[in-house]
Amino acid sequence: MLLKSKIRVLGENGCALGRVPQGVAKALVGTGAATVETRHASSLLRLSPAKKKPANKPCRPVAAPRTPRINALKNIVDMAGKFVNKKYTGDLLLTIDGDKLRVQSTDLTYHFSGYIEADDKYRFSFDTWDINSVCVNPDELKKLLPLTSGVVDVCITQKENILGIRFGEFFLEGGDAGAFPAIYPIKNERNRTVMVEGIADKLGYISKAIGKSPTRSVFEGILFDLKEGCMVCANGDRLHAAILATEYPAPSLTDKINACDGSYALVPRKILLAGKYLSGEVTGVVSVGTEKVQEYCERAVFGLNIPGCKDASITSQCIEGTYPRYKEVIPTIYKNSFTTTRDDIVSCLKKAQANLRNDVDYGCIAMSFSNEEGATAETKSYKTPIAGSYTGEPFKGLVNIGYVLDGIQEMPSGEIKIELPKKGEYEGWCIKGEQGFIAVIMPSESGE
Repeated sequence: MLLKSKIRVLGENGCALGRVPQGVAKALVGTGAATVETRHASSLLRLSPAKKKPANKPCRPVAAPRTPRINALKNIVDMAGKFVNKKYTGDLLLTIDGDKLRVQSTDLTYHFSGYIEADDKYRFSFDTWDINSVCVNPDELKKLLPLTSGVVDVCITQKENILGIRFGEFFLEGGDAGAFPAIYPIKNERNRTVMVEGIADKLGYISKAIGKSPTRSVFEGILFDLKEGCMVCANGDRLHAAILATEYPAPSLTDKINACDGSYALVPRKILLAGKYLSGEVTGVVSVGTEKVQEYCERAVFGLNIPGCKDASITSQCIEGTYPRYKEVIPTIYKNSFTTTRDDIVSCLKKAQANLRNDVDYGCIAMSFSNEEGATAETKSYKTPIAGSYTGEPFKGLVNIGYVLDGIQEMPSGEIKIELPKKGEYEGWCIKGEQGFIAVIMPSESGE
């Protein structure tokens, strides 16, 4: 057999299967997959029968997928640690009340508060009869939390006359709770609460247009127009807006103020740190009497959904000042209109963006619209059509492609409408998406 370049192979039932090279034949014999037979003074291979599994052999049990345990204390400490100012109030305030642990933090603009209950992971207590609160450093506290396993006793205690908190075998030095800034309630408080649908996605969208100039503080904030049902960010070059709810005014959880009181809350950008944990419940708080109208809210309270935590919220001091009349910036009478879908236009714009040349395009593209050709996006070296339909007079303008993409790609999928001013007018381009998403972008040049 070794003198032949190829060896005949028979199946286990004796049928001829063809020939295989010597190397393959040796491998089949070596692994027991075939045996050597001699017929008419010549050698060949016969494949061995496949091994059968023993009957009634029990199957190997498949482990059920593990459900990850929720570490409520870690979740609440992570969130509270985002709202501290290490220069002034870098500590968290921990308070044990029965089987509950309340966690608070503040940076003097935002105040976080929430609590967790004792469960199969933590038990809470304090062994000094008149001290049930302590201030601790959040960074030092976080180092202990991932190391815990089983049931951990959390106790506010003293060690050698040093106040702190004990986690199982570990002791974390703390400070007097009296050093934590007091958050005083607003006198004659009145409030209006609304529910914002998909608040995290809407904040992510509108915050693309938030201002970054400290000299214009109102543009540094996020406007919650509780009267008109809209949330807005603007910076002079562009404006992003989204409605609070599909049907507005939505039923309020509490609505104890006049129609003009607490019309809007202007909130600092740091609320974005809460992100996906925002529940959508937003409350504007005012403190005026019935004889006076106050349009702006002094505080805004945001509800939170933190896994394993209860009654969690963030209270923000609002920015003082009058927000510009944003509704006057959103066009309502444009007759030039291009209709497309989000996915179609984003795909085309990204191709154009990939062909930008910084030395000649400076981050801008030319967009042309006509009834015959629809729309095109063009750089100095590239041009691409955009699927859709256009009605109106021929129009061409230069616009920042980054602003256009920011205004479109995070809108809900579906129809997109771009409304344009008349030729020669230096007015904003209005982009309208589904579910009330709107962007207004100032062009780099007036339309031709």
